Amino acid sequence: MSNFQQAFPFLNANFFLLEIGKKENDEISSKDIEPILQIITNELLKFDNIQIGKLLPGLAYWDNTAVNESVFSVRASHFFGTNNIVVWRDLSDYSIDALKHFKNIGKKSILEVVSKCAIKSVSKYIPISLNPDPLYPLGAQKSKLQIEQSELISEFLRKIVLWAAYETDSEALGDLFDIYHNINLPNDLDNDLSAILNIRIDRHKIIKTNTLIIDSIERLFSKFKSIWRNVLESRILNLEPLSLSDIGFSLGITRERVRQIQLKAKDLLDISLHDPDYFLLKWRAHSLKEKLGKFAFLENTGTQEILSNIVRDIPNQEKKIASSLLLYIAGPYKLTKGWLVQSDYQLPERKDFSSLFNDYGITPYEKLKAELLYSGISNNYFSDWIEHVNLKHRDSSVIRTHQSDVENCISLLAFYNKPKTIDDLLSSWDKNINKRTIQNGFSQDERLMKINRHQWALREWGLEEYSGIVDAIESIIENNSGEISLTTLIEELGLLFDISEHSIRTFVNAPMFILENGKVRKRTNLEPFLINKDITKCPGVFYDQVNTVTMQIVIDRDLLRGSGRSIPQAVAYILGVIPGVTKKFTNPKSNVSVGWSEKSATGPFIGSIRNIISDLNIKINDRIRVEFNIELRAIEAYLINIIDDLTPEEQLLELTGLSLDGDITSTLSKSLNVEKKNLYKILSMRKDRELLRLIEGNNKDSSLDKALDSFAEILDT
Repeated sequence: MSNFQQAFPFLNANFFLLEIGKKENDEISSKDIEPILQIITNELLKFDNIQIGKLLPGLAYWDNTAVNESVFSVRASHFFGTNNIVVWRDLSDYSIDALKHFKNIGKKSILEVVSKCAIKSVSKYIPISLNPDPLYPLGAQKSKLQIEQSELISEFLRKIVLWAAYETDSEALGDLFDIYHNINLPNDLDNDLSAILNIRIDRHKIIKTNTLIIDSIERLFSKFKSIWRNVLESRILNLEPLSLSDIGFSLGITRERVRQIQLKAKDLLDISLHDPDYFLLKWRAHSLKEKLGKFAFLENTGTQEILSNIVRDIPNQEKKIASSLLLYIAGPYKLTKGWLVQSDYQLPERKDFSSLFNDYGITPYEKLKAELLYSGISNNYFSDWIEHVNLKHRDSSVIRTHQSDVENCISLLAFYNKPKTIDDLLSSWDKNINKRTIQNGFSQDERLMKINRHQWALREWGLEEYSGIVDAIESIIENNSGEISLTTLIEELGLLFDISEHSIRTFVNAPMFILENGKVRKRTNLEPFLINKDITKCPGVFYDQVNTVTMQIVIDRDLLRGSGRSIPQAVAYILGVIPGVTKKFTNPKSNVSVGWSEKSATGPFIGSIRNIISDLNIKINDRIRVEFNIELRAIEAYLINIIDDLTPEEQLLELTGLSLDGDITSTLSKSLNVEKKNLYKILSMRKDRELLRLIEGNNKDSSLDKALDSFAEILDT
């Protein structure tokens, strides 16, 4: 059987003799092949109910070879993309009649598909002689593989020059390749290579005679109806897609209809982009993807330059939609927390790298950098990502920030790895932080210690600890036989620890010392500390004289952060707290300590109440009423909210926690244990202005009632 009959078993021998004629060894020249295959294709169309793979058995040789869509027309390529035809085997199972039932494929396209299948099939059996090619010895007959290689090289060079003209700044083809001569080529080959590498890239001429990228965009969007394009731009191409409801409202259709259009528009867009005619868009999108990588911070100057560059040759009014389209083709990219992120990836978070940081929240910059590179964050965006996740880059380290300002300062101290003052730490942190908050926090943290009056260190550094001013005073008193003059004490402490005179004068008034006749000594058990028990001088403090004491506190940042604060001596005394005593008061959310250190120059204190006020929805400058139940050792807090429609009795309860016992004046007098006639003066001194207004209003109302009663009696008579 001849090679022709093997290639086309359904065509009988007479057909070949009559229509084609006998060729020696079945060799067909390039001059004859096209008309012969045209005749064969027309004959094959008669067998429209037989699978193409059976009609053309040689096609099986190419089963797993990709269909080269570039040799097909646009319509035929569109058919392949729509029906997921990737390799030649995908065509084998269809009959010609089956192809007719597909949408968007006509008789011409079917004829083209069958013709190309016939060419591919016959190349398995019949060598086709073409004109000599300089890549092969003159006169040698090229194999099918050699033919394909020659065509591939030629097509590659054509496309690479076109790509260079559109997407690079290259002046010659050689600029695109990093080629080094490791061997000495023969002169003719060396000359040929040089000639290829020196092919000039005439950008202006190439672009002028080819399609512009804006033409590709306009041709692509012309496929979409007006309403489809609206949905496409608002949902699919938009980095921050509008909601289905918003789009539906603007177009006058339901959100479900918008969803249906979105699916169809996306399918049409994806199918259309398979068309080889849109190579310019794909090339530009490839360049964009290479430059952006997986993640790109949108506000980064480099990102803005990249996005500006990809629409450089597009009219201004089309730049925005062109940029959105290219980001879709390249990724698609979506906007996530200010970052352009490829759809197949998630932007790394700080917690993903938590194992890199030590106990103080510090890691070497190079170590984090290596992990970021591995996760897809490029060098251009390190600083942006570090700032995005609230890290701090300092020298060769990265410091993890915390919600607690105290923890941030401890991390900074660990970073410096040497003693620092609180002022040093605060000046190094680009944030307004209350110094007192840090002082309180450092004093309560067991990881820290003072090495002198001003500087703090980590205990793990093994330095000598400075015990504090009170301990220093106590030590000097003991070394001077239990008593020392204040003047000498000031001189000695100033020389030893650089402590100011004011600080020393303040601390010698702590409960553990007695300052008498210019001399300082330690207090003994026979010399009790005199406590100021007078609550009349404590603004906002009230005592029902039985079991409950209340005090007002103004909310500030320190309190919200969890700091404690000083309280009046009188309040501590009522609660049973004296120097050297600490008591815990219970609350369902958290226990609160009230204590008084013998070494404290600031008096008694209340610990953090942050937990017990967490549900009050408070803000800075709000006032709360803290209420202690002495018998139950319990504590509660209430937000003070004085509104116009509250009665005087309700206002009294809101401000003081006191229930009315007689009139307002009587109730307040009993609470402060003063005579009624002195109440106004005491409240004025305490600046309890709201209570003053209540008293004034109460008295005014009473006088008015008496006057009205007298007037009523006159009318009756």
